[in-house]
Amino acid sequence: MSNLGWLLASSAAGTLAVLVVWLQLRATRLAPSSAARALVPRLRRLAELDERRAVCAEQSPPGSWEGRLATELRRAEGEAGRVDAVSELSWELAASLAARARWGEVAVRVAVALALLLGVASVAVGHRVGAIWAMLPALLGAVAAFALQGGAARTERAQRELADELVRLLAPEARELRDTRRRRSG
Repeated sequence: MSNLGWLLASSAAGTLAVLVVWLQLRATRLAPSSAARALVPRLRRLAELDERRAVCAEQSPPGSWEGRLATELRRAEGEAGRVDAVSELSWELAASLAARARWGEVAVRVAVALALLLGVASVAVGHRVGAIWAMLPALLGAVAAFALQGGAARTERAQRELADELVRLLAPEARELRDTRRRRSG
């Protein structure tokens, strides 16, 4: 393989690492939706829970997590039904975020491993100076992916906090029940 081949393979590894972390960041921003952040102040101004749920269901984007939460809460019968709806949708959100949480770490590790592999392979075939060029793009991609991964983790925390705030505003009984269970078990 020529120096250009090593460089292209390394560039592909670095680009793939950045792409994977960018996709993680993008997917993390989807639930709750970006519209939810603007909706929270409006919901705080409303005193009635039924009115909050109606406004949230009507003003949320179709299919959004917060819209589904408000709709399920409006359909639920009794406090137990609302607590079940919150539990189910909260679990779904947590599972979705947890499934993506490791993407960034894996992408960085794979890019570094490929950089080292390409460097060793380049030296093995006699391109000692080319080894640096074979490793550089993948390592730069790994550094960029690592930096993006920090942003993805911060975004995930912010999304979890936003979801908690929405639950607090739309179903305070679910939060109270959870806090009571924690006090009993702790």
